[in-house]
Amino acid sequence: MYKNFIISNLNEPITVETLLRDYWGLGRKFIHLIRMEKGVHKNNTPLRFNEEVNNGDLLSIYIPNIVSKVRPRYGEIDVIFEDEHTMVVNKRPGIKVHPNSESETGTLNNFLAQYFSDKDEMSEPRHIHRLDKDTSGAVIFAKHVYSQSIMDQMLAEREIKRTYIAVCDGVFEEDYGKIDEPIDRVKDHPTKREASIYGDRAVTNYKVLKRSKRHTLVEFELETGRTHQIRVHCEFLGHSVTGDKLYGSRDTSINRQALHANSVKFKHPFTHEEIFCEAEVPKDIALLIDKLF
Repeated sequence: MYKNFIISNLNEPITVETLLRDYWGLGRKFIHLIRMEKGVHKNNTPLRFNEEVNNGDLLSIYIPNIVSKVRPRYGEIDVIFEDEHTMVVNKRPGIKVHPNSESETGTLNNFLAQYFSDKDEMSEPRHIHRLDKDTSGAVIFAKHVYSQSIMDQMLAEREIKRTYIAVCDGVFEEDYGKIDEPIDRVKDHPTKREASIYGDRAVTNYKVLKRSKRHTLVEFELETGRTHQIRVHCEFLGHSVTGDKLYGSRDTSINRQALHANSVKFKHPFTHEEIFCEAEVPKDIALLIDKLF
């Protein structure tokens, strides 16, 4: 299949090869595939790799049509941002981002597969990062293999900024801080993690937003993306996320961890424009904040 790309934000004309390799950062495998397919067209005419393109050019570029194994299913989705190449969705609590088997259908990926089908759009949901089932908020998706490849690299190089807000048990003493504690699996537990010198490095920055007598409203920014990272680091500090039974909270004011992925910021993989998306706080956390602060 082919998708359209409008060239923008170039400082000067560049060759097709430079566009694919250096400006967009596509890997050699994809560049070779596009070359073999003569897969860059302008005005329905194939372009050679040494021909130049400039701002405003509309290119049609070949993308391999990979059949998705995700089964479509109708479900509620809240789209914050979307174009032909990427999208950001506000995930509600209680659903997973992706299925663990082909038979599983109640996930955000399944809902997005139905969303694309309803629009007759040849795209498939490719999550760039994940949230826990009971964590709400912004999730970034790529809509084809090229945008996924570029954004996976952006995530690895910490070029995607993710912030969270959480209500935590107890009162944080410091207004700002950095938690730099490795995280490892808990032996004989299927999902739980713990701070451990034997784990992978995990870094979380935090800023206190509000305090009450028994709780703190905190903003977190991730430098790494370990499983349950914020939840584990909060437990390590002795301030579990409120409602997080798995990680030590005994507070029953809310029936899930009071953790929400508040915003994401990244450069668009192809236009390099800055994309900033905020995800509306769900009612249960909003009510808890109003009650406590």
